[in-house]
Amino acid sequence: MDALLSLRLRVEKSTRAAGDPSAVLVQKLANAAELAFAERNLLFNDDRVLLDQNNESRTRQSVKNTIVGRAKMMEYADIVAAQEKRDKAEARSKGGRGCKRKRKTPFLVAESSGSAQCKELEQGEREIETSGLEGYCSVLRFE
Repeated sequence: MDALLSLRLRVEKSTRAAGDPSAVLVQKLANAAELAFAERNLLFNDDRVLLDQNNESRTRQSVKNTIVGRAKMMEYADIVAAQEKRDKAEARSKGGRGCKRKRKTPFLVAESSGSAQCKELEQGEREIETSGLEGYCSVLRFE
């Protein structure tokens, strides 16, 4: 393409200097050649795109299909029922998530012994609960 462009420039210079009436014909010939090369390049690009698309479809066809599940036609009422069912299942499973609540009962060591320490722990927890300060303070347990 560059060679054609340089040849065209040389022809234009020589025809301007000569002042021939055939210069118009030479100019038309140069324009036609340039147009032909441009169209050829466009066709090559189109062919390359089509070849890539063809190779892509062959690759897709060679991959084995995996069946994930079965599809079925659903009405709006079926969709709403399925959504409610899913919401109920999520509500049941959400019990284990989030922050753990503080234990209401003392640890096993304190539960098993009926000592004064156990009674003192229970009394402290009751005082905190009655005053409504469960979120702000707690009883320390040393084991």
